[in-house]
Amino acid sequence: MAQWTTGEPLADPDDPSDTLFLNPETALTAARQARTLPRERIQSGVNGLQLCYALGAAQEVTGVPGFVPVPVKGMVGFFHANRRRAPTWISFDPADPAQRENAAALTGMIEKIYAARFLEGNALLARLRSQPLTLGPEEPLRVLLNTSRCDEDLRFPAEALARHFAARGCVVRTAFEDLRREFFDARDWIAILQQFHPHVVVTLNEWQSFWSHPQCVNVIWWQDVVGQLRETQPMAWRERDLHYSLHQALDGYLLKCGVPPERILRQPFCVDREVFHPGSGENRRRKVVFVGSSYARKGGLDEARRQDPGLERLLGEMFERLEAGDPLEDEVLQTYSQQFGYSFDTIFWIFLHYVVRDRTVQWLCRCADRIDVEIYGGESWLQDPTTAPFYKGLLPRGEAVAEVYRNARYALVSHPFDLWNLRLLEAAGCGCIPIVYDCRGRGGRASWEDSCLWFRTFQTLREQLTQVPVGDSRLVVESAGYDSFVDQILKEVYHMGF
Repeated sequence: MAQWTTGEPLADPDDPSDTLFLNPETALTAARQARTLPRERIQSGVNGLQLCYALGAAQEVTGVPGFVPVPVKGMVGFFHANRRRAPTWISFDPADPAQRENAAALTGMIEKIYAARFLEGNALLARLRSQPLTLGPEEPLRVLLNTSRCDEDLRFPAEALARHFAARGCVVRTAFEDLRREFFDARDWIAILQQFHPHVVVTLNEWQSFWSHPQCVNVIWWQDVVGQLRETQPMAWRERDLHYSLHQALDGYLLKCGVPPERILRQPFCVDREVFHPGSGENRRRKVVFVGSSYARKGGLDEARRQDPGLERLLGEMFERLEAGDPLEDEVLQTYSQQFGYSFDTIFWIFLHYVVRDRTVQWLCRCADRIDVEIYGGESWLQDPTTAPFYKGLLPRGEAVAEVYRNARYALVSHPFDLWNLRLLEAAGCGCIPIVYDCRGRGGRASWEDSCLWFRTFQTLREQLTQVPVGDSRLVVESAGYDSFVDQILKEVYHMGF
């Protein structure tokens, strides 16, 4: 924070930061630019809108969400209660001695405010843990849901879970940050816990049990290899923690973090059947759709390819095996790891996903002489000359995706190991016939296999575009609803008791 007062012109840094402006007009000018912060400046890894705190501004400006008025007289109280990200920069005129002095004073004041918030959080935590947490015979369970900010897609399943807990008679509260402006620190989260005093806390991809009441049941639904799992450092897991793992590929990380194997429960993706349903079917056309993003630029793959020419040889060998119908089992990936010097995790989570996803979507586009093809997802598909002509744009989660599936006869489902992946469930729920990359060697077998069409080569994919499965595709989602998951959680919670 000392850099704020070095005398350098800090009003417009090349890298935007959340900034406290001494001049409200300068703040408004900066806020109108609606610049995005680099990911590393936001602890969660989510791109956020630059916040321009305007000292002395009277009110917010419609249509400029990054402009944040800060009262001069009530500044201490404002920042103490602030749930937005804290300013990390101060904009002032270094040539003005008064402004330099004011900036130095503000720096110290803000640091003291957030130090006080930390102490207040500790006091709230002590108060929370001293409160009795019981459940009377007629008392409803209080359930709090929170998601990690690392992935905006996590809010959709959290909201669906909240609705189904409420339908079971629970008192439900959600604690979601404004992804563009907010960041709950420890004090904010503890304050929510202390006020609501939940019996059950449900989080996705994030373990927060160290702030919980001893009697509170924490449910963690792990869907990705996030930072806490990737570090594989033993953590202080509680007896009243319930860990639901999306698939077997995540179990090893949980074991390395100290979760006993008997405490790892399986929960694949769920589908919200209120959204993903067949509808009337009157608009369904003979076309095939794919919904999902390219992996060509995920996990730093594009940069790695620029830096390491040898990576092209590895990817080339993987593509050759895929084209031949080889399922690329773990033993093959281990050999690649030893041969090319990349970790197994990198090959499995980045290279394998890219090879299977992007090549099968290219295969689909090569079938456009047989059936209409539509590709939805991130704009990286525009960088591939094979997929670019069929790209239709990025869809918001939920109803927009469901409508695309309800209007199509077929949907391509491409995942290297997860049979119960979300796109399969959503397409099947809408009555769209899933044409699925055959990963049953990794993902196991399913009772609904006759309800899908399967492929592992380009030729088989092409042939399936005229076929119909024996079973109804809607059988895939018969037991994949959020209601089933909620019932499972409640059964475990009541078994533990209070």
